[in-house]
Amino acid sequence: MSMDLIKTAHAAIRMNQRGIGKADIELAICCGTPIKDGVFLSRSDVEVAIAERKYEIAQLQKLSGLVVVNVGNRVVTTYKATRPKVRRLLRSASAI
Repeated sequence: MSMDLIKTAHAAIRMNQRGIGKADIELAICCGTPIKDGVFLSRSDVEVAIAERKYEIAQLQKLSGLVVVNVGNRVVTTYKATRPKVRRLLRSASAI
């Protein structure tokens, strides 16, 4: 999600004083509510973002072992890999 942010000298000093990093700013911009002068990250914005990420984590856990066979931008097939198949897939991936 990295974006090319240009910060003023003043912003750099304030961010440093307040322990706010570039990733923090990017996250606030991504999840916050746009306001006249920028972005406001409210408690409800944070709760929504946390819920979305919890859902993504649950989906990732559910999808563990999934293989997506694609050619270019076309999905040919999908399946859950068996343990022996996982070893073969990972062995061939290291050769790439």
